[in-house]
Amino acid sequence: TRAQAFKRLSKNDMIIPFTLKSVAGTKVSTDSYKGKSALAIIFWKYPSERSVEEMRILQDLYNQYKDKDFEIMAVYSPETTKGVSEDEISKIYEILSDNNYSFNIVLD
Repeated sequence: TRAQAFKRLSKNDMIIPFTLKSVAGTKVSTDSYKGKSALAIIFWKYPSERSVEEMRILQDLYNQYKDKDFEIMAVYSPETTKGVSEDEISKIYEILSDNNYSFNIVLD
């Protein structure tokens, strides 16, 4: 089920810190979220309609809980191990311009 894709960490659990570049061109690190009450790290790709729909749902959740220190980091996973292609980047920007996501979207 979709719920099985989620792993809940307790307060004392550790994640391996990582830093990725956001679509805005800034570096975003998991360390920058320390002290937040909750962080959802999701992995998505285009043209997955399921991913695009889930991003809309996540934006609704973010809007509802952001005042309670809930954060989202959406990691875009490219189609190949060669990195994100120019075509993918243009599609990502198209998705972003069609939707007003206010959480961090980073590139893997």
